[in-house]
Amino acid sequence: MIHHEQRLAWLEKLIKQESASYATERKAALIIDTKAGSLVVPFPAIKQVIPGKRLHSLPFIPQKFCGVVDFEGTLYAIVNVGVHEDEAVELSKIVLLEGDVCSFGLLFGGTPNVIYLDEVGDTQRLTTEERARLSPLVAQEQFISPNGSLILLDVNATAAALLAPE
Repeated sequence: MIHHEQRLAWLEKLIKQESASYATERKAALIIDTKAGSLVVPFPAIKQVIPGKRLHSLPFIPQKFCGVVDFEGTLYAIVNVGVHEDEAVELSKIVLLEGDVCSFGLLFGGTPNVIYLDEVGDTQRLTTEERARLSPLVAQEQFISPNGSLILLDVNATAAALLAPE
C-alpha cells in the first residue's frame, strides 16, 4: 500500500507532468468521492493536491466554507465536499483549484483516481434535485460510465457561486 504522502506526491507529479499538453488533449481529470457522488475535476484547473492537515479555521468565515489554506502566499477558502465530522482531517486531502474569478479548494476523503474524459460514456443533464444536492458546487455535465455517474465540476461557475452573497 502506498503511503499517504507518496500518493499525494504521485498525484502532484501526474498533474504537473511535462506532457501536460497530452493530458489536456485527452481531457485528464481527477475523480474525488463526495457526499453527492463522484466529482470530476479537470486537470487544467488543479493547482495542487495537499494534505488536509494544512486546513486552518477562520472566525466568521461563511458557513459554506470549512476553513482556509495558505499556499504560496495565496489564501484559499476550502469547501468540505466529502469529509464527515467523525473522520480525521489529517487523513483527508485538499485539491486547490484556480478559476478565472478566484481560487478555492475542496476538502475530501478517500483515494482520488484519474480518468480521461474522452474514454467515458454518454453525458446527460443533471436534474434540479441533483444540482441542489451539489450546492454550492456547480456541475458542468454528468457522465454515465459503467461504474456509475460522474459529475464534472464547472470550476468557474462554482467560483462565482462561492463569491455570491448568501
